[in-house]
Amino acid sequence: TGFNQDPISAPMQSPRSDRYFRPDAYRQSPYVIRMKATLLHWLQIGLIAVMVLLLGVNLLRADPRELWGMLLIDIAFILCLIAGTFLLRKGRFNATVTLHIVSQCVLICFGTYAKLPILAVTGYNHFTAEMFCVILFASIFGTRRQLITVAGFILIAMICTYFFGRSI
Repeated sequence: TGFNQDPISAPMQSPRSDRYFRPDAYRQSPYVIRMKATLLHWLQIGLIAVMVLLLGVNLLRADPRELWGMLLIDIAFILCLIAGTFLLRKGRFNATVTLHIVSQCVLICFGTYAKLPILAVTGYNHFTAEMFCVILFASIFGTRRQLITVAGFILIAMICTYFFGRSI
């Protein structure tokens, strides 16, 4: 019952994923898009849980001078994840991926800008490690054009960070 079907044209067979994530909009989509949409859905659910925990940790342990910036970034990312979950359920896979890539790039830049005086003094730059996560996300879920755009944005952002850091 399904062993002789071609996996590319076969309908989604997982009752567990259908129970929680009903990709009715993806029934006519290629197999790869259906699997990417399912993976992205579960990744978003996991990230929402992790970000809520991180929000609690930041509330308890953050330096009061940096707390508002951290709360703003954490809440904005949680809202983007929730919006992405709704977009994904509506069948807007590419819009969800674009939303996540743009929001991750913007939030990482705001976080780096908020911590730029500290980064200039300590010499530690977490910007590059976080941007590799954006590149990985874009390479798994995005198109080639999105990946090239993210790579160009990272190059420009690193050059700007260097010059802004030198001026402090």
